[in-house]
Amino acid sequence: MRSVVLRGLSAKEGAARQLIAEDSQAPAQILEALSRCPEVSVRRAVAVNPATPPICLRSLAKDSDVDLRRLIARSRAVSCEALDILSGDTELEVRLGVVANPNTTATLLTLLSRDQDVEVRRAVAGNSNTPPEVLEVLSHDCLLYTSPSPRDRTRS
Repeated sequence: MRSVVLRGLSAKEGAARQLIAEDSQAPAQILEALSRCPEVSVRRAVAVNPATPPICLRSLAKDSDVDLRRLIARSRAVSCEALDILSGDTELEVRLGVVANPNTTATLLTLLSRDQDVEVRRAVAGNSNTPPEVLEVLSHDCLLYTSPSPRDRTRS
């Protein structure tokens, strides 16, 4: 198996690397190498592979591709450290992924309850892991109840 994986790593075709990145039996060191691949589709495949080591996900949390960061934010395998990195992301969908992740700590949810975007604060209010004292503060946030989300505005 290892020689097949290594041949795939050195192959010029991104499709071969992507197949290896998708393989849940791929060794951790191969997935680490693929996490640095220039093809975003390969890095995305590494991000959703359940065998990917948390340290790779932490590195990928800083990737320039927003869709990849969104995938990591929603991954059950992501570490608290990576979620912490992603909680400060400039992209709304990434921060919403952090709020939706069952591994997000109460401390991080507390931090995100002060997010500038009302959708993030609304998602924090709907998370069952949000501490009661944070819910109390959010209950006084008028924008949670009066401001339609951008998704609602696009449906009109």
